[in-house]
Amino acid sequence: MSFPCTYAHATHLRTNVAAIAVCAMLAVLPGQLVAEGANKPDPFNAAVKAVKSENYSHAYDLFETLAQNDNHDAQFNLAVLLKKGQGRPQHFTKALEWALLAQLGGVPQANALRQDLSALVTPNSYETCIANVDAILKEKLAQGNRRTILQYVVFNQTIVPEPDLETAYLWALIGAALGIPNADLLRDSMVEELDPDTIESAQENARTLFEEQKMATLFSSSAG
Repeated sequence: MSFPCTYAHATHLRTNVAAIAVCAMLAVLPGQLVAEGANKPDPFNAAVKAVKSENYSHAYDLFETLAQNDNHDAQFNLAVLLKKGQGRPQHFTKALEWALLAQLGGVPQANALRQDLSALVTPNSYETCIANVDAILKEKLAQGNRRTILQYVVFNQTIVPEPDLETAYLWALIGAALGIPNADLLRDSMVEELDPDTIESAQENARTLFEEQKMATLFSSSAG
């Protein structure tokens, strides 16, 4: 399944930010400290403990598994590890990719980390990173992941080098139709920035896409 390429930050911030950074020595911003959960041990807390024990390779492995499964705190911490070169060789471009995903997932500190990393990569590498994140988000949309809709709106509205407001508006239209919180606010906030022809085209494309891809079913509450 493919979607047209034709995401104001309204993604839900988690009520429990488990760990803004893995520990003081990994801090990207002043005052970043790890916050371990009080519940029973889990992979995230195990990764945090691995960092505190300076077992960075094991911590990286644990955070990577969590990051690949949309744990946005783990994505942020993975970006920090890669920026520091701990657990794996330093890799600014890959760190930037994880930082972008963490930012779109609502990690407040990820924006500053993303800006720091953006200054460390070449323009070509930055474009490759944006393309990779775009592909990741599109794949999640094709899988019916509801949480990705507003992330894709924000991505196209504020992250890509040249904002694609038509695509952002199209997905805000779809998100609002699906009853996703804040999608209607994002949709309405973009109307003044778009000309009538673009609005009409995006609305027609959203309607067609919604029906042809059976999005009410694809993005049902149980679908992600």
